[in-house]
Amino acid sequence: MERGNLIALLLAVPIAIVQFLPFALFRQREIVITFDVLLIVLVGTLISIVIHEILHALTWIVAGRLPRSAVKFGIHRRTLSPYTHLKVPVRVNVYRLGTLMPGFVLGILPYVVALITGHVPLFMLSVLNTLSALGDGIILWLLRRVPPTVQVEDHPNRIGCYVIESDPM
Repeated sequence: MERGNLIALLLAVPIAIVQFLPFALFRQREIVITFDVLLIVLVGTLISIVIHEILHALTWIVAGRLPRSAVKFGIHRRTLSPYTHLKVPVRVNVYRLGTLMPGFVLGILPYVVALITGHVPLFMLSVLNTLSALGDGIILWLLRRVPPTVQVEDHPNRIGCYVIESDPM
């Protein structure tokens, strides 16, 4: 988990810049950060943490046609990181979709809306949610060459999953 957090931290600044520049150039106005904006972003961030994990679970349940009991929520004690753990093996494409969904729904989509509307709190939330999905992005990168029908099993206490090798016979 620490290694994944370090990689995400190294990627965070370039990704934030890539999101900031189009917003600033397209909107061509100052980004004013007031107490109200900070309060909205703080509350939005706390709510987004919960929604992020729920999106993982809902996507895995729906896409994998799984029972609710196949998913467990928790908080990693050492890093205080919330997590959603998938307790059953699924096809890698189901796992990928569930891993992708929070970054897309909470990061990318709101960023596009903020880019169009110029809404500063939404922009800030979209950047924070994109950055909070970097660990998920690293998992997707590591799974990029796994064939779509291969089964994976979520690791019980680390970020990521095991690829379940099928029997060659």
